[in-house]
Amino acid sequence: MKIGDVTLQTLKDPGLLEFIDEVSIILNDGRYQLRTVSSIPTWSGYEGEMVLYSAGTERGIYYYINGQWNASIFAAWTGQNLIQLGSGDNVIYGDTSTGFWIGNANFASAPFRVSMSGVLYAISGIIGGFTISSNSLTAGSGVSAVGLAPSTYPFYAGSDTPAVAPFRVSSTGAVTCSNITATGGAISGWTLTSSSMYAGSGSSYVGIDGGPYPFWAGSETASLAPFYVTNAGVVHASAIMISGLQTGSEIDGSYLKIGTVAANKIIVSDLSAISSNLGTVTAGTITAGTMQTSADPAVSRVKMDTNGLIGYDSVLGQTFKLPTDGSAPTFSSGIIYSATIINTTFVSSSFTTASELPYLQLTSSGLAYVETTAVGKYNTYKYGDGTKYGTGTAAWFGNSAKPMLTMESERTLADIRLYARSSEPSGAAVIGDIAFVSGTLRLCTSAGTPGTYKTVATLGLTGTKVYYAADSSGGAVTRKLTFTDGILTAET
Repeated sequence: MKIGDVTLQTLKDPGLLEFIDEVSIILNDGRYQLRTVSSIPTWSGYEGEMVLYSAGTERGIYYYINGQWNASIFAAWTGQNLIQLGSGDNVIYGDTSTGFWIGNANFASAPFRVSMSGVLYAISGIIGGFTISSNSLTAGSGVSAVGLAPSTYPFYAGSDTPAVAPFRVSSTGAVTCSNITATGGAISGWTLTSSSMYAGSGSSYVGIDGGPYPFWAGSETASLAPFYVTNAGVVHASAIMISGLQTGSEIDGSYLKIGTVAANKIIVSDLSAISSNLGTVTAGTITAGTMQTSADPAVSRVKMDTNGLIGYDSVLGQTFKLPTDGSAPTFSSGIIYSATIINTTFVSSSFTTASELPYLQLTSSGLAYVETTAVGKYNTYKYGDGTKYGTGTAAWFGNSAKPMLTMESERTLADIRLYARSSEPSGAAVIGDIAFVSGTLRLCTSAGTPGTYKTVATLGLTGTKVYYAADSSGGAVTRKLTFTDGILTAET
């Protein structure tokens, strides 16, 4: 039903005319139609009065309540559905393309907003027991406190203060916790299992385990790794290097027990005050103030220091000294036992081949073979050990006061033993060479290769006998050979 137009042209009553002019609702075909105005109402209205505001692309309803006009902008001419309640920062907006927001005309700046995809943003409030603030999301208090604070500690728990919480993760990714249990996954290249954590492979493998080898490296099998630590605290390593100890830092030696350190080498910058059984030591250069085989003066030992090399006997005291100042070495009793000496010149007044008789003795008088010591006499002979009689020295060689080879005493053996040859020598010979050939004594009477040998009469050599022999070794000459009581002398 539609009420026809009513024209009131003769009414002059202002109140009635105002009523007609201010009609807000007209019933037309079952619809309510508000009065439309093109400017924001500023006049004094009636309580509950509403008008439709339409200007440009803006649409809204203004209603007069409690003595003032209030706006509800609900549409724009662009075709979207828009809700606006209030104005400025005291406003509520909503549309089908952006979402719903409160507190600012700009969606991105609104303190509370929900996008069309369901993303919620709020700077305060409570969600599921969590309190929302402008920079965090928290719940609980004290040791039950948990929170998310992205700018400082994105995750923390156990304290209302994130920086001291027993569990916290900083914005740089640093994790602090008092206890953690992980049964799988990976942390910075480490693989987690229900009982271990490991990384790498082969010789680059490192592992942490709750078994008999809590720590190991260098092998995927802990017991075969070049480095491992047992659950008893025993460390096994192929090399240990200790450096950079701070002032006052030290390793407590009381914790290093015998047999608990196994290593192929130990490298340190300073090693002092060490007392141990080192076994076999192989080293390049060892520099020390004093080195000795024992520090106990009651035992035999050898000592080496800046003064030289010195030997001590537990009973005799110092037995030898090889000084570093270039002075002569000294030996107990002047005796060197069981030595091999090569390319060495000895300057000594006396040198013997043994400490007991018999021995060869080399002195300035020549080389002597000494069988006895001359400590007594038996008639005109000296005796020593009671079994051998003689002068003490049995023979001389190279004594300037005697023939080159001189026998000094009578012995049960012959003075000279010649080899019993079957033929005369075929090599070079000079006059005076002697050989024993086929049971006869032969004397070289003519030099040559071979020389000419004559048989020497084996009888009648006592007294003096003179022989003449031709010698062509230095020209054709005749040499005189003289036998005096068996001693042959050749004139030159």
